[in-house]
Amino acid sequence: MFGNTGELASEAGRSAFGACAAFGGEQASREQRREPRSQFRSYQWIAARNGIALPEPADFQQYQCHNISSHGISFFSPSRPESDSLVVALVMLPEIIYVAATVVHCTHVLVRSTGKVEVLPAWSKLELVKELGHEQGVPMFLVGCRFTQRVDLVEKDAG
Repeated sequence: MFGNTGELASEAGRSAFGACAAFGGEQASREQRREPRSQFRSYQWIAARNGIALPEPADFQQYQCHNISSHGISFFSPSRPESDSLVVALVMLPEIIYVAATVVHCTHVLVRSTGKVEVLPAWSKLELVKELGHEQGVPMFLVGCRFTQRVDLVEKDAG
């Protein structure tokens, strides 16, 4: 059911980087992580994982991604994730790769209509957004995740 964590992250990242190029992603500049992230402005399916149980297909919701690397992904969400343990469905037709991921940060940001992402000050997040108005941008959470292992979601028999 679960693959080797190191091989999984590498395989998922390589596949996702291929998909990233297809979606017009660009390598990030001035990266401070151990490997560069690429822009990944596509929509992918993500679900919370509770304990060791895998989510059902109906549990997945679509989120706009921000960037990706061979070790992780970030995406925008209107609220904080329900769990720090997630499953990401990386859709690269005709294949879908399911990867378990751990949330490593959740930052309140303002996504401007131009696509620019600004971190909101901790001291006045909601007040600042109300003052700016939604025409200036949409308040979201930027959720950063680290891939942990590949998972296989097997359809269950209707019995």
